[in-house]
Amino acid sequence: ALVSKAKSIGEPAKILANVLEVNMDMGYFASQKISQLCSKKSKITILGLAFKPDTDDIRESPSLKIIEHLKDNYEVVVHDPIAELPDNLKGSVKFTKNLKEALHESSLAVVVTSWNEYRSLSDKVTKDMKDAKVLDTRGLLSSNKFKKTAYYLLGYNR
Repeated sequence: ALVSKAKSIGEPAKILANVLEVNMDMGYFASQKISQLCSKKSKITILGLAFKPDTDDIRESPSLKIIEHLKDNYEVVVHDPIAELPDNLKGSVKFTKNLKEALHESSLAVVVTSWNEYRSLSDKVTKDMKDAKVLDTRGLLSSNKFKKTAYYLLGYNR
């Protein structure tokens, strides 16, 4: 909205436009990192469908972009405490509200939404994963919580 308003009054708003571009590309960057960390057909758990915590709003959610990049080559499981999987993804990915179930036998957990319940991720929570790896796209977690789990930070938050 701000970029459009700036353009309407003749201001280019380059910084805002660049921020929007980076945000739009985050799904691509995350999916590229995932393909480096996991072989095809691996189970990937997407943590968070909503575009921000405490809402069920999935419009412009980076999770949707990541899922689109992954769904044909990986077994994708999505967890969100409130938001629901859109109809166009039903059948191509699995959805659950149970975090333990979502992580079970997963090769990688990808934190996409900063839900409070994801802050508790640690070796204790990831012990049932096939390959204990966490990719944090939000800067939500602290690497010192993981001794047996491979922790990767992706993003511009830290």
